[in-house]
Amino acid sequence: MATPALTRITEQDADQEGERLFAPIPAAAFPKRSYAISVMSPAGFPITITLNDIRLDKLDESLAALLERGYMPAETPSVLTSPNAPAAHVSAPGQPPVCQFHGPMKESTARPGTWFCPKKMGDGSYCKEKG
Repeated sequence: MATPALTRITEQDADQEGERLFAPIPAAAFPKRSYAISVMSPAGFPITITLNDIRLDKLDESLAALLERGYMPAETPSVLTSPNAPAAHVSAPGQPPVCQFHGPMKESTARPGTWFCPKKMGDGSYCKEKG
C-alpha cells in the first residue's frame, strides 16, 4: 500500500481547521488518586501517562519502573542524562545527597557520613544508590 503524500498547510488553513483536541474529561470520571505525568518515551516521543487508583506510597515504585524501562521526565534535570546515569550527589549545603530515582537519601547510622537510598525499585529490590 502506497503512503499518501503529505502536504503542508498554511496558517490560514490551520485557523479555519479549528481545534482538534479531545474533549476534556471531567475530574469525576477519573478514579481518586490519579496522577498524570509527562514523560519522553524510550523512542523519544513526548507522552502523558495517567496512573489511576494508585496510593502515593506506590507512586515512587511506578516512577522507578518507568525509569528502568527507558522513560525519562519530559523536562530532564541537568544532572540526569539517561536512565542509567549515576546518582546525583549534588545537594544544597547541609542537605542529604539525592537519589536519582527516589529523592533525598538517609545517613547511615552504622557509618556516619555515608548515605544510602532506603526505597525499593519497581522489581521489589532495594535501591543501590549511595551518597
